[in-house]
Amino acid sequence: MEIKGRNIAGHDDADAQYQLYFDCRDRGENVECIKWLRKAARNGLPDAEYEMGFVYEDGNLVRRSFRKAVEWYRKAAEQGHATAERILGKLSATATKGKHS
Repeated sequence: MEIKGRNIAGHDDADAQYQLYFDCRDRGENVECIKWLRKAARNGLPDAEYEMGFVYEDGNLVRRSFRKAVEWYRKAAEQGHATAERILGKLSATATKGKHS
């Protein structure tokens, strides 16, 4: 796949992979977009890790999983992603109250 004239398939360019996620998502290519998001997140891009948490919490593009959402939010939060830190705190408080299983 190409982005801005660069072939990034198979490369570890997390920023480009993250952009491909949005490009594919905007075209409705859900399977392809998740592939690129996972690559970017696995390459340690905090925004992609946060987004993985969001898609697992939301359950729209992947099967909903509170456990996986927390795992990805935690990875992003550990890198200083402020929104992930905030959401992780809210999810932890909600889980403590027994609203998630």
